[in-house]
Amino acid sequence: GWDEIPKLFRRPTMFLNIIPFAWREIFDKRLVLYPKMLVDEITNAELDLMTVILQDLHGAVTTSGYANSGVVIRDMNSDELVEAVTEMATRVEGTFVETPEQKHMQAKIKHILSTHPKLQPTPNYYPVRAEFASCFLSRYPNFLD
Repeated sequence: GWDEIPKLFRRPTMFLNIIPFAWREIFDKRLVLYPKMLVDEITNAELDLMTVILQDLHGAVTTSGYANSGVVIRDMNSDELVEAVTEMATRVEGTFVETPEQKHMQAKIKHILSTHPKLQPTPNYYPVRAEFASCFLSRYPNFLD
């Protein structure tokens, strides 16, 4: 699709408001992800990454797959969209600066996604090179709890 065109020219790409987020594209180092949030239907609590993985929601592709697990899919709101697009613009311009905390969170999420046994045939077989939007990690710091 159209998302392949930036790859041809080695340009960064941002996927916004997406699920699932653990699929083949996460091995592209020029990809930035801002996923939809998954929320527990009963408690209304946002699911953290480990819960998503342990409930096998990281690769679910149908809404019934989420609904059967008692999970509601929440889309990005307009503030999140503006933050994400602004971040991507600064990344393309070369002026983006990540805080040390955001760098730590990026490393942690890449480690989890690259080594968790439910996601990989063997640890580090497919290292994750994509990044989550830093504004996503800052907005949802409990995602990595």
